[in-house]
Amino acid sequence: MKRLFVAIPLPHDVADDVATLCSGLLRALWVEPEHFHITLRFLGDLDADEQMLVRDSLASLSAAPFDITLRGVGTFPPLDPTTVPSVLWVGMDESAPLRELQSRVEDAVQEAGIPMELRPFHAHVTVARFKSDPGPDLSAWMWMRSSYASRPIRVEEFHLIESFLTNDGPIYTHVETFKLDA
Repeated sequence: MKRLFVAIPLPHDVADDVATLCSGLLRALWVEPEHFHITLRFLGDLDADEQMLVRDSLASLSAAPFDITLRGVGTFPPLDPTTVPSVLWVGMDESAPLRELQSRVEDAVQEAGIPMELRPFHAHVTVARFKSDPGPDLSAWMWMRSSYASRPIRVEEFHLIESFLTNDGPIYTHVETFKLDA
């Protein structure tokens, strides 16, 4: 069994740029820049047969390359007085091509026998997690970084990635790369 997900990793220069945001919150568990990615679909634990079906189905997917721009920050759940955030993220501009790619990935994994994802897709890059209330500094942190924007990012591929959980955080291994059509 392998714990897998489908994602778009960030280019190194953009990951380094996003990493400049990652300080100033004592209770944040910051994600390592080499782990920054946009999850298109979490798959969970799959056996060897399921993995092969997913790989074959993703390989048959067709979509054109496109550009995206990271923009702004937010939390899951959204920051309000009644919730305690568990995830801090960098968002992105609305992108019809990204939504279309995610929809095609969803269709492909369902064709491979993986049940439909019930949560709505929200494109983001997780930059930190919280195991406890991040405290009052979070609002100021978010306000100071709310205007963040990356350079345009050309998306020409997506990846099937294995996530192995450890006490020191996840270890990601790229299983396969799928190129978008030119």
